[in-house]
Amino acid sequence: MEYQVDEARKNIATARDFAENVLGGGDLTLFDAIVAENVRGNTGLKPDGWIEGKAMYRAIIEALNVAFPDMRVQVSEAFA
Repeated sequence: MEYQVDEARKNIATARDFAENVLGGGDLTLFDAIVAENVRGNTGLKPDGWIEGKAMYRAIIEALNVAFPDMRVQVSEAFA
């Protein structure tokens, strides 16, 4: 059970880092460290279809940061 709690805390920390520092801060070095090459996702960041691969996701994040350079994201609560 202790292993599961530790993993949950790590996952929450990673999700918080991504939201606050990548989406909200434009930290592409952190993006590169967190996101897998074969990432696939369906989010509002690309409403017309799936995000296919790290390069596509990175380009979306870069465009988001250009469009909203002052955007900040704050995670106030998280659970796993």
